[in-house]
Parts: sequence; C-alpha cells; structure tokens
Amino acid sequence: MIPCRRRSPGTGFTLVEVLIVTLILGVFLTVGYSLFFGGQRVAGKAAWLQYTAADLRQAELAITRAIQTTSYPSTLLPTKLVDAGGTTTTPGPNSAAFYVRIPGGIGKKTAKTLLGLPDRILLSMARCSPEKQGFAAGENRVGSLTFLLLRLEKSREKADQGTLIYEERATTYATTGPDYSTGLAVDPTSLPVSFRMELVKNVESITIDAVPGHVPSKVTVTIAAAYPRDAKVTREGTSAAVPNVGVFAGP
Repeated sequence: MIPCRRRSPGTGFTLVEVLIVTLILGVFLTVGYSLFFGGQRVAGKAAWLQYTAADLRQAELAITRAIQTTSYPSTLLPTKLVDAGGTTTTPGPNSAAFYVRIPGGIGKKTAKTLLGLPDRILLSMARCSPEKQGFAAGENRVGSLTFLLLRLEKSREKADQGTLIYEERATTYATTGPDYSTGLAVDPTSLPVSFRMELVKNVESITIDAVPGHVPSKVTVTIAAAYPRDAKVTREGTSAAVPNVGVFAGP
C-alpha cells in the first residue's frame, strides 16, 4: 500500500496552484460581471421604453387638445361680433398673428436644429375667449388670451437630444373701436408662464406637417425619441388635429 502524503504544516501553496485558483476566480468574476451589468442594461432599456411610451401618450393628448382649442381674439358687441380672424375666405388684417405658427417650418427637424430656433419654440398657438362691450355694466368683460407653446430644452443626458416642454402664457385684452380685436397684437414671449409641463425626454427629432394658409388644415406632430445609451432603441408618437385658425410655417 502506498502511503498517503500529507502537506507539511509549514508548506504553502505552489505558484501553479495559486495561478489556477486565480484563473478560476477570474472566470467566475467575469461571468458574474457580465450577467449583472447585462441585466442592468436590459432593465434600463425596458424601463426607458415604458416611461417614454407613457410620456408620448401624454404629449399626444396635450398637443391634440391644444390644436383643437385654438381660436382668434374677438369682440362681442350688442349688434355684431368682430372676429380678428375675419371670415373663412377673407383673413382679418392681423389674423396671422394668431395662426398655428411653426417657426422651424414644415417637415422633419433634428433636436439640434430645433434648439437653434428663437426661444426654442417649435409650435405656437392661441386660445381666446371674447371680450364683451356695450352691454349692461355687469355683463361687460375683458377677453382672455392664452398662448400654447411647444418648446425644446437641452437634454441633461445627451447633447444632441432635447426635452419637449408644453407651456401656457396667459393675459387679458380690452380693445376699442373701430378696429376692436382685429387690431390686437401680442408677443407671446413677453408674457409670463402660467403653466408648464415636461412632456418627453430624449427627443431626437420632430416632424410637423400641415398646409399653410388661412383655411384651417390638419396639423400633424410626430415626436421621435431615442434611448441615450443605445440609439437603436427608439419610440415615436404622433398627434394630429385640425385647428380653428390658419397655419403659418416659417420664422
């Protein structure tokens, strides 16, 4: 019988044994690292897709409602209504100031391009309620005017992406004859912000389609967002509605 060898209490591990153990440990750590961080990446993408889908639905509702509630300033008198928009075929003298305005123009624009627009406004609309003049003292009232703006702010995560913002800027108006509301002119950028909501993060591009002119035409807004850590992971959302006013495209 061959006697069993026992390691002497004073004997350490050999270099070969240490290397083998180190190699095995390294393999286990590499596999564990890959599984852990791979799982984190997958979870991160899944969470981003879920949150962005919800944000795009919110944006669709906000933008559609804003387009549908557009209107011109007007003055209600005992014998007539003076509408700043004029008629369907004949524009009022200052009606274009209250059109749905698309400063960046029709078509697809990258976030980088939109961030270069004045005040970063990519869509501007007006919602008004009429003023009343010439009635009993308790019935007369000033009109209300609210500009509904879509703006893009710089992304905190990626330089060539933006964050889509919805803003409302409100004021009142009181006009005098003979022009009444047809002579009204208001710069929305001079008004204080009365409401602000962040709609969508990681916006890569926005496409706006419409037929410019005094006759109202459908306005379609398509928002494209991309996961900042993987440009192949994207989401899109589209809003479409017909405004009650004309459409102007350009600066």
